[in-house]
Amino acid sequence: MPRAARLRACVACAWSDYHPAGSPMMAGLACFRDAKDLYRRVDGKHGPHGIFAVWHAQTELVQETWLCEEFEHRTSDHGYRGLFPYRGPLRT
Repeated sequence: MPRAARLRACVACAWSDYHPAGSPMMAGLACFRDAKDLYRRVDGKHGPHGIFAVWHAQTELVQETWLCEEFEHRTSDHGYRGLFPYRGPLRT
């Protein structure tokens, strides 16, 4: 895909994140669309603004390919997951 192309699905949304412990199934992507202000402050896993501290505020769990009317492209490096798509060097 061209570098300027952007995926429009929950996996690429500013308001979604995975649980840091992982999930063995699809539909494990947490949507924080009803807690945007709280989610904006997430800065990692732990601490008062960590994903563990705000996990209870999720709206629902969704599949990566779902899309709602609250979609916004994930453009900043915030939250537990960070930027999507990742544009840094490949990790080996």
